[in-house]
Amino acid sequence: MVGKIILWVLLALLLLIAGLLSIPVKVRGSYAEGAPFLHIRYGLVRLQLFPRKEEAEKTERKPLKQKKAKSEKQKKPKKQKKPRAKINTDQILYALEKLPPILARALKRTGYDGYLSIEFEGMEDCIQGISVGLANLRRYAEMAG
Repeated sequence: MVGKIILWVLLALLLLIAGLLSIPVKVRGSYAEGAPFLHIRYGLVRLQLFPRKEEAEKTERKPLKQKKAKSEKQKKPKKQKKPRAKINTDQILYALEKLPPILARALKRTGYDGYLSIEFEGMEDCIQGISVGLANLRRYAEMAG
């Protein structure tokens, strides 16, 4: 008999927890006129967390500025977007040729003596790709001096 009562109490608690978890919780925060506001709504209950009600009563809210009518607004000229430069294959190959020695010199000037990883992604065999990358790295190191 006592076991059945305990089971009914546990079932009632589980149903109560499930019911409480099914109620939506909404958090609303805003920053207006130099003062932050934080409200939480749990079902029909609304709580003002910040500023506390005592603080809110002390500080009076300034009235909102009236919006100007559309006719009164000054029309701003639209900024023209600059055309984007088109990059071709020759420019990419030139950058791949010139940038690694520059980066190697920068690493040498800063005194970097840590690890450097070589990654390879391509259609060739990975060992061949890494060996080509290592040869290029050695060549860039020699160019850097």
